[in-house]
Amino acid sequence: QAEDGIRDSSVTGVQTCALPIYGHCEPALASAVFSEIYPGDDAPYVELYAGCDNKSYCSNVDGKLVVDWSGFVLQFKPGDKAPSGAWTSVYQFPAGFSMDYGRYFLFASKAWAAANGGADIVLGGLPIEPQGSALRLWDPRTDAALDVVGWGQALTYDVKAGPVIPGAFASLERKAKSSSSAVTM
Repeated sequence: QAEDGIRDSSVTGVQTCALPIYGHCEPALASAVFSEIYPGDDAPYVELYAGCDNKSYCSNVDGKLVVDWSGFVLQFKPGDKAPSGAWTSVYQFPAGFSMDYGRYFLFASKAWAAANGGADIVLGGLPIEPQGSALRLWDPRTDAALDVVGWGQALTYDVKAGPVIPGAFASLERKAKSSSSAVTM
C-alpha cells in the first residue's frame, strides 16, 4: 500500500498520488481532484471533486463559493506512454463553466450511465484500463495540470503510481487533503 500524504519538494504545481480505497492524497492545487476512478472494462467512470484551495479558480457568487473550470480539459494517457508522450484530450469544459465548491462531477461511459444514470457527462467510452493509465485535468490558458493521477503500469504520474486496480468492481478513491473525511473531501 502507498504512503499517506506523499510529498516531493522537487515537484512544482500539482502533487498527486493514486491510492487504494481510504488512501490519502493532497494535491497542491486542489481546485480539482480526481476523487474516484473506476477503469473497469465494462463501464468505466471518473469522478472529479471541485475544491477551492487555488483562489485564482474560485470566486464568491451571491454568497456561494464557485469554482471556475472554463476550458479545462480532461486528458488520458495509456499506461505504456512515456511521461514526455502526448496526452489525448477526452473532454473540454465549455467557456463560462463553473460549479459550486464541494460538488462532485461524474464522467461516465455510455454503459455505466445506462446501468446507473446520474452522470454529468456521458462519453462514448473512457479509454482507461485497470492495468494502468494516467489522467490529467489541464488548464490550457495557463498550461497547468490541476491534477494528475497514474496507476498500475502507468509511466506518467507526479509522485508515485498507484496500484493496479484489482478485478471487477474495484476503484481508486482519493481525497483532496489527508485530514478530509468522506463528508468534507
